[in-house]
Amino acid sequence: SSGINAEYGNPNQACLKRLLIHYYLHRPEIGYVQGMSDLLIPLFTVIRVESEIFWCFDAIMNRSAFSQGENCDLHHQLAFLREVVGLLLPDIYNYLSTTGDALTLTCCHRWFLLFFKREFSLPDLLPLWDTLLSAPSPFFQVFISAAMISLYFPPFLKSNCTATDILMRCQGLAGQFDVRKVIKTARNMYRDLLNMPVVPCSLRPLVGPQGAVWHGYRIPVFSCFECKKGKCKYS
Repeated sequence: SSGINAEYGNPNQACLKRLLIHYYLHRPEIGYVQGMSDLLIPLFTVIRVESEIFWCFDAIMNRSAFSQGENCDLHHQLAFLREVVGLLLPDIYNYLSTTGDALTLTCCHRWFLLFFKREFSLPDLLPLWDTLLSAPSPFFQVFISAAMISLYFPPFLKSNCTATDILMRCQGLAGQFDVRKVIKTARNMYRDLLNMPVVPCSLRPLVGPQGAVWHGYRIPVFSCFECKKGKCKYS
């Protein structure tokens, strides 16, 4: 495949168009959706070979809310996030549940749709993506989002923010997130979930394949009410 004839940080528009067309042909069930270029452009800054950019972009798209994979749509990923927040951040969950429609987590939609592209500067975004793609959890973005909520939402509670206030203030945090703290907190929250005596079966997709956890992390025990009746759809 051809290299990219462009200045560093100034991607060639013809190459960008080619990659999006190739992806459209590669994943016709997804096609082209507004926002894809936001996910593609950062890859130009670190990868110089067009074919390698394409496959990295494909890997990111497979984790994003654009994916047609099981449980990947925005609705399912937000449902996972709500459940994780309810289990690991009960005070924040309780506040959101009594504050208008804040528990719909509209403030987090952009995080999943653009894979945190607008929330972090480019030097911080790339190690974040590297962590996401190498994590044992196929939905580690849920833990990244939970970590961001854990670190940056407490002031919203102290200020008695409304759902609209939370949305506006959350958007205003773009570029202010500390990527190292976020990644560290996300890993700790992933560990805390695995260390629960019993993990709800509904969160089984978050953990990843059996045994595919970071070294030293506990392989969890799953159970739910439907398990006792032998009707659990996650078993």
